[in-house]
Amino acid sequence: MNRGNSLEYPFSAPSYLPAFDDGQWVQQELKQASETWRSEKWSPRSNVLILDHNRGESTIRYYDDAGLTALLEGPDPQIRFILLAPTNQEKIQHEITDHKAAQIYYDNGLLDDPDRQTRHTHDRLTHFVEKEGRSAHREDAAEDKTHASRVSQVPIQPDARAEELASQLNISRKLLFELLTKYDIAPLACSHIRGQEQVFGSRACRDESGQVISFEFWYAIRARSYFPIIQGGKAGDLKMTIITRYDVRSRSTLVLLKYRSFNDLTERLKRELTHKLEVFVQDPTTASLILDPFALTLWHFNATIQYFRRAARLPRDAIRQQEVKVHGSDELAGIDLRMLHLALGSLDQDKIQMAFLINTIRQLRVQHDLFYRLVGDESTPDRRVWIYHRVREELDRYESQLEYFKSSVEDVAGKGQRLVNLFFNMQSRRMAEQTYQQTEQTIQQTDHARSENVAMKTIAIMTMMFLPASFVTGLLGTNLFFISDPSSSSTNNSQLLVSPQLWILFAVAVPLTVITFMAWHFWSRSQQQEMKQRDVGHMSGI
Repeated sequence: MNRGNSLEYPFSAPSYLPAFDDGQWVQQELKQASETWRSEKWSPRSNVLILDHNRGESTIRYYDDAGLTALLEGPDPQIRFILLAPTNQEKIQHEITDHKAAQIYYDNGLLDDPDRQTRHTHDRLTHFVEKEGRSAHREDAAEDKTHASRVSQVPIQPDARAEELASQLNISRKLLFELLTKYDIAPLACSHIRGQEQVFGSRACRDESGQVISFEFWYAIRARSYFPIIQGGKAGDLKMTIITRYDVRSRSTLVLLKYRSFNDLTERLKRELTHKLEVFVQDPTTASLILDPFALTLWHFNATIQYFRRAARLPRDAIRQQEVKVHGSDELAGIDLRMLHLALGSLDQDKIQMAFLINTIRQLRVQHDLFYRLVGDESTPDRRVWIYHRVREELDRYESQLEYFKSSVEDVAGKGQRLVNLFFNMQSRRMAEQTYQQTEQTIQQTDHARSENVAMKTIAIMTMMFLPASFVTGLLGTNLFFISDPSSSSTNNSQLLVSPQLWILFAVAVPLTVITFMAWHFWSRSQQQEMKQRDVGHMSGI
């Protein structure tokens, strides 16, 4: 069969079928270039931690390109974990300046001291090197001698450009393709390897006779927390990708893990997961789980649930403190509305991830039953081996815990939302009270103006009553009108005489009156125009 470019995955995979597997899409997902932070850059050389468990014996080593190539050519152990650990896109823990607040996160198991983290990593790696030198690796002498020059006993130093690059995988593209081809990983799982997919998937491969030869399932889960102590607020989000492939013929299991976080706020959780993995591989009882690949990675759910539980304490306590402030005083000045908004946003994301986790557990339960029907014990569930029932019990327990925590988060989010509603209701009430007071003042001012208008009207009426008499008195009081002396009159009677200069009164009074009315007219028009301009400017400003 012509598989196109047979040198590269997925065309070189034994189970590749063009009708179902889009090889071009896979190569686009795993292309050389990295255009966004969602697709990590490829490392120029590999530095991969591989943990093997074979019949009670464990091997924990870092491999470079040559060592990993040699390892893939050898026989497979019963259980093999391959850990892909990309570097972080951002390093922001050093931005935490509030040491008192940071101590709370340390105590809750969310952050760690970088100095102590470095010492812990160095001590742990030194411990593994010494342990491997004594007895951890018990393969035959010839194979050990062949691999000795190719296997990295300690982590390889990161590339000198790593600080300048964005998020970078710890494996080269060539070696990842070899690994995916060697284990015939389903092409649809590639979006989990390099990307942000969380879709659940599974595949059962059969031979020509219809017998199942391998069973695969893949999914991704997230653990997250919010850190308001960092300027602007930051979220720590760790995506755990889990790709599991069980080979029916050899009864061996490969688990490809990838722990990826955009920033370094989840470094403590990554170290805890890696430590749990190391302890799990070194435990002799792990050999009893080889017939059930679902049992090998369930502990990721427990670690994720505990992380959510620790992370939820801080927003819960913060919202409770805001409740105490509200119930302890009628004032709302103490409510931190920004904090409430950020906390509610974080809790909403927690609810989304918990709902997704619950759905993933339910899908795992279905696939677990399918695995036993296809590969394992075909009898009724009640008669299957103990590990089947133990896995089912663990899945039920995880689902119950998540349902409880989800309800708790919803309750805390409801309290926070009620506080926000109370804040705005109280603000509306205050505004209504202020509006009522302003209305009362307006009514009082209107009543006062009305009383002044009545007084002015009274004054105007009284003025109008006395105005004619005042006019006559003023007119007769001028020197233009006078009464003659009776003794000088032939009739011996007094006469009202008018001065010949009467025209002067009309010549002066009439023009002055006209000028006064014209001046008043023009002044009134100018005032009206100014008022119109002010109204237009106010409306344009609105």
